[in-house]
Amino acid sequence: MINNKAKSWLFLAVVLPMMALGVSPAFAQADVQEVIIFDGNGVPLGDPAFVDPAFLAIYGTGFSDPPEIFLGTQMTPLVIAADQSFCSFDPPPPPLDATAISCVVTELPDPIPCGDYLLSVEGGVPLASCDDGKPEALVFQYTGENCDASLDNLQEGKFECSGDPGFAAPVQVICGDGDCTSDPSNASIGLGGTVILFADGNTFPSDTDIQILDMFGNELQDLRIHASCSKDLNVGDRFGALVLTGFIPQGSGLMQSFAEYDLTICPIGGPPGEQGKLGPQGEQGKLGAQGEQGKLGPQGDQGKLGAQGEQGKVGAQGEQGKLGAQGEQGKVGAQGEQGKLGPQGDQGKVGAQGDQGKPGPQGDQGKVGAQGDQGKPGPQGDQGKPGPQGDQGKVGAQGDQGKPGPQGDQGKVGAQGDQGKLGPQGEQGKVGAQGDQGKLGPQGDKGEPGPQGNQGKPGPQGDQGKLGPQGPQGKDGAQGDQGKIGPQGDQGKIGPQGEPGEPGADGIGTNLLCFATDQTIGSQGKYMGLGQQSGEHDTVGVISPFSGDAQVLRLVVKVAQGNSPRDGWAVLYHDNSDNTDPDQDLGLPLSPDIGETGACRLLASPSKSICEVDFVGDLNDAPIDSLSIFVVTDTGSFEGATACVLIDPDGG
Repeated sequence: MINNKAKSWLFLAVVLPMMALGVSPAFAQADVQEVIIFDGNGVPLGDPAFVDPAFLAIYGTGFSDPPEIFLGTQMTPLVIAADQSFCSFDPPPPPLDATAISCVVTELPDPIPCGDYLLSVEGGVPLASCDDGKPEALVFQYTGENCDASLDNLQEGKFECSGDPGFAAPVQVICGDGDCTSDPSNASIGLGGTVILFADGNTFPSDTDIQILDMFGNELQDLRIHASCSKDLNVGDRFGALVLTGFIPQGSGLMQSFAEYDLTICPIGGPPGEQGKLGPQGEQGKLGAQGEQGKLGPQGDQGKLGAQGEQGKVGAQGEQGKLGAQGEQGKVGAQGEQGKLGPQGDQGKVGAQGDQGKPGPQGDQGKVGAQGDQGKPGPQGDQGKPGPQGDQGKVGAQGDQGKPGPQGDQGKVGAQGDQGKLGPQGEQGKVGAQGDQGKLGPQGDKGEPGPQGNQGKPGPQGDQGKLGPQGPQGKDGAQGDQGKIGPQGDQGKIGPQGEPGEPGADGIGTNLLCFATDQTIGSQGKYMGLGQQSGEHDTVGVISPFSGDAQVLRLVVKVAQGNSPRDGWAVLYHDNSDNTDPDQDLGLPLSPDIGETGACRLLASPSKSICEVDFVGDLNDAPIDSLSIFVVTDTGSFEGATACVLIDPDGG
C-alpha cells in the first residue's frame, strides 16, 4: 500500500551566487508523482493475486539518466530492473499525463521488511564541459575500478593514478588540503554512489588531488586530475575508480535535488503477529483552561398545556366610551291594548345546548308590519353570521334620572314603525384596569423534551478558592513505660556436624554483553553497537569472544522516550553464517523477530520503555560470531537506547 505522498526538496549542495543574465540552475528539479509496487510475477499491489513486493514502478519528472534511487537507509542505490515493461503509459496511472512524465522500474531488496521507507530519486545533471567555462563543482560516480579504467580520458601527461580499490565498498572520497571539499563529507558511499567536489576558491587548482579511503582510513587509490581546462575535462571521462557524471561551470549556479516520497510496504507474507498487551496508562495531564460558553441550541417543541386554572376576579370596568349619534327614530305606531298577564309558570330545566351552527349572512332588515297575536314560539333557527360591527358612537352625557311616577295601565301596543338606520358606532372606550390574577390551576402533563441543542464551548474555569485554615493537631498521648527485659535463657548445645556434600559441577557461569547509543532511532530502525548505530548489522556488530556451544539466554532493552512516547520493537541480530557476499552481511535475527510470539515489544510510556525476553539462541560455531541490537519505532522516534544480553559460554 502507498501512503499519502509527501514531497520535499533535499538540497545536498549550497546554492552558489547566480551570475548575470539569470542563468538557470545546473541541476533539474526531480519530482516523484506516483509509485506502484509489483510482485515477481508483475501483479500490482491491491490485486488479490499479489504475493510479495519485488519491483517499484516510479513515475515523475526531472530524473537523471540513469537515475540513482535510494530506499530508506540503504547506502547503495536500488538496481535498475532489466525489464522496464511495468511502466505503463497507455493509459498512465491516473491522474498522470503521459506526455510530461518519465518512468523507471527498480528491483527491491529480497527480503524487504514491512515498514515505512523514504524513497529518494536523484535529479538530472546537464552535460556541460570546459567549453562552458572552468568548473566550480564536479560530480563523480564511484565504480571501484583500478587505474587501467582511465584510458578513455584526454589528460595525457597531466593525470596521475596509483592504487586499486578492488571494488571495495563502502568508501570515502576526499580532497587534498585546500584543493576542494567533498559532499557528502566524512560519509561513505557504495558502488555506484555519487560524490560532489566543490572548489575551495572560485576555481579548482590546476592539479587537484583526490584520495579514496576505506572505512578504517586506509588509502585505496590516489588520483591527480588536471582541472584548469587546459586539458579536456568531459562528462563521461574515467579517472581510476571515478567517472565524471556532472560538470558545473562557474557562475551557472549549483542546485542538486532529490525528490523524496514516503512509501509504505506491507504486508510481506502472512498475517501480522498478535497485538502486544497495552502498557500502563500514563498520568492524567493537567486540564486546560475552560473554553467560552457556546451559543444555545434551538428551543425544543412546546409541551402540552396543563388544565386552565380558575378564572380570576374581574376588575372594575373601565369608563364607557362615548356613544355615537343615534339614528333617526322611526315613527311609533299606536300601541295596542296590553293583555292581562297570566301567572308565570315554573321555569323548566335548560337542556344541553346544541352545537352552534355557522351564522349565515344577515339579510336586509324588512319593514316591520303590524304585530299580530303572539304565537307559540317555534323552534329557533340557525343564527346567521354577524355582519361587521360599525364604529361605536360616543355616549352622550346622561341626564339626572327623575323619580319614577306611578305606572299607568299598559296601553295596547300599536303597530311597530319602520326601524331607523343605525348610526355609526362610536370609538371603543379605554379598557379598565386588569383585575387580580386568579389562582393557577394544577400543572398539566409535561411535554416531551425537544432535541438537545449543540453543546456550547465551556467557559473559562474560575479561580480556585483559598483553602481554609487547618485545624490544630491534637496532642500525642503520653507513652507508657517500657516493660523490663526478661533474663536470657541458657544456650543450647551445638549438635554434631553433618557430612560434607558432594562438590558441584565446575561451571563457567554466564557473561554480560551490553550495547548503547545516544542518537535518535526512528521508524526505519537502526542497528545498535557499542556507542554507535548504523543501517547495517555488519557495520556495528560487537564481536563475541565465545564459540562452540555458547548460547544467548536473555535480552533486556531500555529506550529513552521524548515528549511523545512511542511504541517499538527490539531484535537481537547475529552474523549470517550462510552469507555469500564478503562486502556486506545484513545479519539474521537471533531473538524472536518483530511480530513473532515472545518478541521484545517496547510499549509507549513516559520517559522510558523497557522490554525483556528469555530465549535460547545458539551462536555460530565458526567463524566467531558478532551481535547487534536492531531497534525500531512504529512511528516517531526514540531519543536513545541501551541493551544487554546474557551469554552462557558453554551452553545448556
